[in-house]
Amino acid sequence: MEASVVPAFETSCKSMFEQVDATFQKAMVEHATVAQQQFESAHSPLAHAVRVCMLVLCPASSLLIIYLLTNILRLCFQELYVWGL
Repeated sequence: MEASVVPAFETSCKSMFEQVDATFQKAMVEHATVAQQQFESAHSPLAHAVRVCMLVLCPASSLLIIYLLTNILRLCFQELYVWGL
């Protein structure tokens, strides 16, 4: 009796866990897809704004930094000249 019950129980448990795993995997894929779509739709305006900032503000800020550094260096050299160094 034990020789027939144990293998049958193992087979039914294996089948049950395979069904649970398949259902879990399917639900995870569906959840990930929905979450990705929500993320993209929610962050789409933000991503666009960041892209605009990167394209517009970063080059402008780089030019501003270069301008400020140039003026600072010019003032430093003028001070060094005044002090005779």
